[in-house]
Amino acid sequence: MLRDEDLCRHRAVRSEPVWPIEVPLHVTAFWKPVWRRYAISTGSLGAGVLLEPGALCRPSRRPWPPIKPALRVGAVECRLPAPVGKGYATSAAVTLAASLGASKSFLEAVAKAHVSEVLHKTGLGDVMAIAFGRGIAVRERPGGPGWGYVVSLEPPPGVSVVAFEVGGPFADTPSMLSSLKTSDAFERAWRAFSRRYDFWAFLEAAEQFSEEVGFAKRLDKSLLRRSEVLGGYVKKSVAVLFVESRAAPGLAEELGARLFSIVRNRRPFAMRFV
Repeated sequence: MLRDEDLCRHRAVRSEPVWPIEVPLHVTAFWKPVWRRYAISTGSLGAGVLLEPGALCRPSRRPWPPIKPALRVGAVECRLPAPVGKGYATSAAVTLAASLGASKSFLEAVAKAHVSEVLHKTGLGDVMAIAFGRGIAVRERPGGPGWGYVVSLEPPPGVSVVAFEVGGPFADTPSMLSSLKTSDAFERAWRAFSRRYDFWAFLEAAEQFSEEVGFAKRLDKSLLRRSEVLGGYVKKSVAVLFVESRAAPGLAEELGARLFSIVRNRRPFAMRFV
């Protein structure tokens, strides 16, 4: 288990990103919103997986995709490996990239991106997970820099992610945040996860939460019983399967799904902010 203090906590010098930058995606598994008076202290508790390839971005006078939180903080053109609004946290990734291009330091960029996501209700914890996590990012304290705290769990070697859209009742994240009540399901999932606090407990808690809030009913349960599948869950409109890497390409092809690696190295996009 790896505990990360805020990156660049004491770094006040002006720095600039080296373009293009690739910002990971994040699919949260279980979460609980924590609303506070200010956007910087608002956030969520929970855990999710960080995925690559991510959003590959560079500055542009013609921003794409035109995501409102990103347009509020900067202007970038991004190539995305997954659609917007399905549960991959593409909004957070693009907003963080845009903020990196308009900030004096990495920490300032994270704070701006977090606040913009919260104000637009497009995400509460994704920016912090992407900025300070790897592998399985656990949001132990809610909020942006100075408030939130992220712990990273390393998945076993030889595990990849196969992801695909399964549809769902929510058109976007704001509608989900305003109507989906997760507190009770989260508390049960968090207790189950906390007993061992490892990758396997994460999978069990993620599947439990997904079932309780009704997301998992759109997933073919026979997929979870396949020998090469270690576990999985559904978040909003995206199903995530953790698969033995040797079998992952074949399963992705069979399902017409996307194949991702789990982010394991130290934030490559952050390290390019020099």
